[in-house]
Amino acid sequence: MLNHILKYIARSLTHRQRRRRLKPLYLKKRRRSAETGFILPTVAVVSMVVVLMTAAMTIRSFDRARNASNVRVSQAAAEAAAPAIARAKVKIEALLKDPALPSRTPSTQSLYNAIKYNSKFTFGDETRLKLGFDINQNNAITADNADIKNDETLTTAWRFPIDTNNNGKFDTYTLYGIYFRSPSIEAGNFNRERNPLEARTPPVNIPIANSRCADILNADTEILDNGWYQSSNKLNKSFFVYTASVPITDNTNLGDRFETLGGNTSFYALEYQQDRSLIPLNQYAVWFNDDLELSPSNDFRINGRIHTNGNLLVGGRNNATVRFYQVDSQESCFYQPENGKITVGGNVGNGSVTDTSDRNVVTVDLYSNNPSNNTAQIGSNNKSTEETGGEEIAYSDDAFNQRIALMKQAALEFCIEAGRDCSELEPPEIKTVLAINRYPDEVKNRFSQRLQENPSLNTYIVLSEELERYLRHRTRRVPYAEVLESNNDILDDYTQDNIFANLNIIEPPAEWREPTGNNTRLLLRTRQLEATSPEQQLDGTERYLGDRIRVGNNLPAYWKDGNNYVTAPRDRQLIAGINWTTPNDKPRYRSTQVQPFDTSEIAERGGFWERQTATNTGGLRIITGTGIYRDRKDNNSRIPALQVDSFLPDLSNRKLDSGADLPTPDNRLRIAGQPIDKYTLVWSDMMPMTGGDEQIKDPKQANPPNLRMRATAVYHYTQSTGVEQIPIACVSSYYDPTDDTTAKNGKFGTNNGYPWGAGGNVLPYNNDLNGRSNNGIVYEAPYTNNNDRIREIGIYLPELRSQAKMMFPNGRIVNQPLQNALKKLTANVTLEDPEKPLSISDNAALDTAICALKILDGTIIPVNNNPIIPHGAIQEASFLDSREIKAISRDEDDPSSSTLNSDRNPRYDLDLEQRQPLEIRVTDINLSTGEIQETYSDPEKEKVVGITRKKIDPSRIDSDYLLPNSGILYASRDDALRDDSSAINSISNSTGSSIIVQSSTDTSAIARHESQLLSPTDFKLDPTRRPNGIRLINGSDLSRDIDNRYRPEEKGLILVSNLPVYIKGDFNLHQTPLGNKLEEFQETLDWSNWSNFYTRRLGNLNPNFACRPGKAGCPDRDGDTWRSSTIIADTVTLLSNSFRDGFRSEGDYDLNNNTALPISQQTTPDNPQQATTEREKVSQNRKNNGFWDNSFVTSSDWWDTNSSGNPYPNQKNSDESYVGSYLTNGVTPIQRRTNFPEYVMEICRKIPVETCADGDWKIGYDQDGDKKLNNNEINSAINLSSPPNGGYKPDRLGAGTTASPALQPEDRRYPRRVAFQRNDNLNNQNQNQNRNQNNRQNNLNNQQNNQQNSLNERQNNQQNNSNNQQSNPGDQQNNQQNNSNNQQSNLGDQQNNQQNNSNNQQSNPGNQQNNQQSDRQNNQQQNNQQQQNNQINANQLTPLGIDSQGNVKQFRYVDENNNGKPDGLPRQVSNALWFKTTSNSVDPTQGESYSPNNLLFIKEISNGKPLLVPVLQIHSPDGSPSENLDRGNPNRYATNWLQAAEEDTTFNAVFMAGNSPSRPQEESAGLPNFVRFLENWENRIVKIDGNFIQMRRSTYATAPFMPIRRDTATELATATDNLSWFDYAINKYPTGGANNDLPTGTPPYYSEPERHWQFDVALLSQSSDLFAQEFTTPSTSQPSELLREVSRDDSWVQTLLCAAIASDRTGKVTATYTQYAVSDKTQRPATCQNDTPDYPANLN
Repeated sequence: MLNHILKYIARSLTHRQRRRRLKPLYLKKRRRSAETGFILPTVAVVSMVVVLMTAAMTIRSFDRARNASNVRVSQAAAEAAAPAIARAKVKIEALLKDPALPSRTPSTQSLYNAIKYNSKFTFGDETRLKLGFDINQNNAITADNADIKNDETLTTAWRFPIDTNNNGKFDTYTLYGIYFRSPSIEAGNFNRERNPLEARTPPVNIPIANSRCADILNADTEILDNGWYQSSNKLNKSFFVYTASVPITDNTNLGDRFETLGGNTSFYALEYQQDRSLIPLNQYAVWFNDDLELSPSNDFRINGRIHTNGNLLVGGRNNATVRFYQVDSQESCFYQPENGKITVGGNVGNGSVTDTSDRNVVTVDLYSNNPSNNTAQIGSNNKSTEETGGEEIAYSDDAFNQRIALMKQAALEFCIEAGRDCSELEPPEIKTVLAINRYPDEVKNRFSQRLQENPSLNTYIVLSEELERYLRHRTRRVPYAEVLESNNDILDDYTQDNIFANLNIIEPPAEWREPTGNNTRLLLRTRQLEATSPEQQLDGTERYLGDRIRVGNNLPAYWKDGNNYVTAPRDRQLIAGINWTTPNDKPRYRSTQVQPFDTSEIAERGGFWERQTATNTGGLRIITGTGIYRDRKDNNSRIPALQVDSFLPDLSNRKLDSGADLPTPDNRLRIAGQPIDKYTLVWSDMMPMTGGDEQIKDPKQANPPNLRMRATAVYHYTQSTGVEQIPIACVSSYYDPTDDTTAKNGKFGTNNGYPWGAGGNVLPYNNDLNGRSNNGIVYEAPYTNNNDRIREIGIYLPELRSQAKMMFPNGRIVNQPLQNALKKLTANVTLEDPEKPLSISDNAALDTAICALKILDGTIIPVNNNPIIPHGAIQEASFLDSREIKAISRDEDDPSSSTLNSDRNPRYDLDLEQRQPLEIRVTDINLSTGEIQETYSDPEKEKVVGITRKKIDPSRIDSDYLLPNSGILYASRDDALRDDSSAINSISNSTGSSIIVQSSTDTSAIARHESQLLSPTDFKLDPTRRPNGIRLINGSDLSRDIDNRYRPEEKGLILVSNLPVYIKGDFNLHQTPLGNKLEEFQETLDWSNWSNFYTRRLGNLNPNFACRPGKAGCPDRDGDTWRSSTIIADTVTLLSNSFRDGFRSEGDYDLNNNTALPISQQTTPDNPQQATTEREKVSQNRKNNGFWDNSFVTSSDWWDTNSSGNPYPNQKNSDESYVGSYLTNGVTPIQRRTNFPEYVMEICRKIPVETCADGDWKIGYDQDGDKKLNNNEINSAINLSSPPNGGYKPDRLGAGTTASPALQPEDRRYPRRVAFQRNDNLNNQNQNQNRNQNNRQNNLNNQQNNQQNSLNERQNNQQNNSNNQQSNPGDQQNNQQNNSNNQQSNLGDQQNNQQNNSNNQQSNPGNQQNNQQSDRQNNQQQNNQQQQNNQINANQLTPLGIDSQGNVKQFRYVDENNNGKPDGLPRQVSNALWFKTTSNSVDPTQGESYSPNNLLFIKEISNGKPLLVPVLQIHSPDGSPSENLDRGNPNRYATNWLQAAEEDTTFNAVFMAGNSPSRPQEESAGLPNFVRFLENWENRIVKIDGNFIQMRRSTYATAPFMPIRRDTATELATATDNLSWFDYAINKYPTGGANNDLPTGTPPYYSEPERHWQFDVALLSQSSDLFAQEFTTPSTSQPSELLREVSRDDSWVQTLLCAAIASDRTGKVTATYTQYAVSDKTQRPATCQNDTPDYPANLN
């Protein structure tokens, strides 16, 4: 460390001064030794320090502020004190960079903890000292390790010897101490005077001459709880150093290197003050942990400070310009050089990750008196590498994470507990980890500190996280140049066995640490960026690009300098042979620019923010539970609502989707004292929540889905604090989004416990007697203290255990948080391990489950009289997020593997017709400050509708609000599931096809934990993820009081969630209480080109901007309702004011395959019984009903029946508009409606589709014309031989037609298909049966099936012990027969025939029939294969249509009376479904056409059901039918098929979130899309005043920005090479794209807005909220300093002279202090001149 001291001092001298003063020392011998990275000072080195420090003090200003005068210090005193002060400076620097500190702003306590026992801070010639002072005047010295403010000792002091007469012997001891503590704070002020163990004064406030700026900058010092002070938009802290030199008067026992100092001696004592500054993260315009990419196609401007730990890859596309402005106008109060600095951890390139050539140059404004004319450019001639574009410069996060994962796994192998490898189920004891000598002290110290702070944590997980943190900070990033050519370059030749082959402390190998050209394969331009030496930039003026942009060239956060890892800005790596641009004779160096940022505990459950809400700082916590599901195995539940089976398919005998058996739980996994014998499968809430026609018959008796109730627990700090915090209320969160009626609230207290049951009372908010939801209703708290909580856990323990043992069919555990909590409990509801208490998140999982159970059983009821939370202020909502598609790659072409060297280049090649947006469940939080009086049955009881102005106790003037003054709000949902793609394994089943199976969640804890690291960056999409989240609504005004007066305690909003966050509508506007918009200057910014950005004047400041009445310098009225606001989330998506969620029925959501993943191949067994996986069974059952995996929205009544030509959703009447997320999201494939032949449809009134059987399909006819179907009419058949008078009319058809919806509105959520007739004798069904029977009899001897004669009949011929099984999800139909079996179904009827010893058994859904026939599967497989190979004969399929007279008619493909041609076509009408047609009347599978003048093309026959090919909006957004496909105008795609933002929207906040990784094959989201968008934003403005902080890659919302790779989208699609299930020649969406230089067709889910973004300078003027206090970065400015001489009787000096020395020299925790540091009592102060060591030497 002494090297750092010398470097630091030497920088203060000119070259000539250094040579003159160091020359006498060059010939002296030097001896070096080291201890933990610090180098021992020797006589010569100490003399050098004296010389250098003395010189430095004579030429450098040590000032309290820049304007302060120099303080004169005698040269003799300076020479005496110089070595100690130099050492103290280096220690302060090292302390502030110590890796043991938390990633947040280090508190005084954490700083002291990091140094007080740490031996590395004791240099080799030093001895640690302990000081004491009787703070409380009780005549005793008491050490307090828990609270530094009450600790009466100090161990940040040392003693070392010096040679003052330069004769080679030590004759003097120098004592020095570092002081940074402060007194306790009460009501914002210190509660006592400072004492000699503390910093003497707070940091010095920089005087600001302009009074207006002084007010704006909040120049008055504010004391923060963490020991720092806010002043002038920074956090400041004073560090004091006191040093005194004492001559040695007795050298007994000191050795021959010591001597006494003779003659007259002088005593010198100095005081040195250094004020350190930290910059809150919210003062960065942009802060990225990964590559910062900015390559827009439209002009992009941004102002302010910018940082990236990755690369800065910038350059406009087309004619777009990119410009980095300084922070503000040069006359602004904020115009300072530090507010505009740009720091880059990696390199600077001119283009994004997809660019192989340089893009447009980028303008960078430099700090000066005229920044508009003082600019530099990033371009081909000024960047930091020789690479063009950004492809090779950009970092591969996947490769980097693979390296970290390999090293971490290898490091974890060193952990052995009781002879077994450590694991999550076998976590190590703390002492075990601390004894592992291969682990560095940093890991062990942080490991033990975290567990001391939160003992509920799993020690293995903490160890894993700390090892990852340590390795990540010491490993360089991996540019794509290093790994593009081969995946083998990712891990080189390293394995877990050889990565740490030596026996030293673990560290990354040199190849992975050092960013040399050989390692990275990048060639640096070391002369660029052109720059001035930092020592020459004293006034802040920037002359070159490198003066503003500081580049680290991929030096890791902690890089190895010799044997030591260093990180401070003063730790410099010389660039060989390169000098600065100015002065050009000075060697150039670089320092790491990486700002290590640990994100592991920021937003995670149980982390800093969730715990903070339960402290006196003040917070609101909103946790939505997973919900309560029905356990089919548990038929004895005492809760009636859990006793009834679901209408959904039975799962009792089902395997996982993959075909695998349910995993066997580890026998060590115990739930409240009981092992998990087997998991129970349940359907998730993504499945239908309202069943089929039984709901119509008797809604009160209708069976529910598997989910029975969900609840949200709400906590507020004013009611209770700590990890055992008790909810203030339960809020119901059971939401059925089927349609606008089911979404309404029904009743509570019903006989069966469901909102739609008999009896009960109407719920008090958003109610409807036919509602099926219980959502947003505030119930009383489940208990009032922790003892009652434990009692209730015991009462509901059977139900809780049951919930913890559930699994979804995709293999994900239903309620992992509840399982984690119950693992810590015994059967008696005591702790399994007393040292592992329930965490705050464990208790929340229990609370939400108990809330839901108590709502179900009626033991808590809604609060009708002034609920503590307004009803509806917190409630559940759902919508489709079309960026978050379920799946994106064909599994057979994209093998996933947990092996680190597996394929890492997924193709995103799932066919577009197979893609589905995920349904997102969000907890809506209403921030409205408005009032309404119509919501409740008694409007006078409660008026406030949101949480912002709702007081906890309205009777108290000083009552806090539901949204506390602190603004801290933590919100999460336990039903969210992170992306686990890395843990999904590719295996082969018996048929050789690739299937996906979820890894067991009970084995291989390492694999699970590494999946959390690897999955966000592996470019694979986990279809089992559930990125549910939080949504803020009505947040335009965050002020707490209507008068908007300034109150220091009112901070604004800090929303923290580990999940995705959505913000709907205007948010946190700069406006007056009357709604007048505000900007910093009264002269508004010219957004078209920012031409007046620098010319706005100080005298033109808007007095209301960021001001409130009552604050110094602010007006007495109006002010700004804006508040400092921070959103911390997995991702942030911004929605317009007009964004409409919609309902499932509007987009036929329940008719899609939500049961399992869509299949990726066309070829599946025709009989579901032959399928090898549940996925194949479901898909085949759908095909057997005439459906693909997506329904293509053929039932929903989304079109305007009055429109003609090409109808679009936005043409429908606004009062009935279906424009919303479930329909117009850009990804859901929708069948086009246009002028096309009209066909009859038939309907199955069952949900889901795969449960339909042949007999369930009906047409129905309204015989009496009353627009309703009675019991006879609903099943009535169409008899064309005996039609009613005037024929069958289309407007009376129960199932409707392809141009009209189902007759009854309640039927418009059920599946429909085109009705086909088999053969030509529809009138005589018996004849039809006999004909088919004869056909089957003739074919019995050939063991094959006849081709089926109609869509609704099925013939299966088997002989010699043959068997036919037909299975629908949850049902099994087994047929046993001796010779043959016949099943036949006509248009909605099923007829069974028996002949010649045949036997037919038919079972309805819910019945199970067993068959045991030896040859049935082999014969059935042969028959299915025979059927698959048969040619389709046209005369066997006859669709029903509407003729020109408006009557139902059959339309045969081949008419013997029409020369073998079709016997006509249905009439062409508007709004009819558009299908692919055929020009081949003999074989309708050939002759593809899109003309309305042909009959329907048939893709294939599945079990007798023709599968048609739709024309979708993704094939033709606005084209018209013709012989060839009319693709239409792609620029109309967003206009016609994507809901539009109806007005400009403003969002003002600090956005701290994750984003998607980048790679060369796909477009990067970059900064413009860091905050996400849905909707069509064309011609709309999105204005953001705030900043953008990218903390990591997202872990829940992991879908890529571009759902189609660039190389795919730029290829020419063909009929054989495409992204179409139906082999359309498409490989992208028809979305245009010429304007944005992106491949045409990407992305489909949004069109970009006009971005008016800028850094909000208001953030520089606010008092610090907790986010600004806790999340900071070091200032790039030099610290302010002061040096003054002090007298011997100064109390700080006297306390130092009374110090005691450590018995072990280094001052470890076991050291004792029994001897004075100054042995001659005559040189000690009078207070400690006693002969016996009573004070303070007895400090132990």
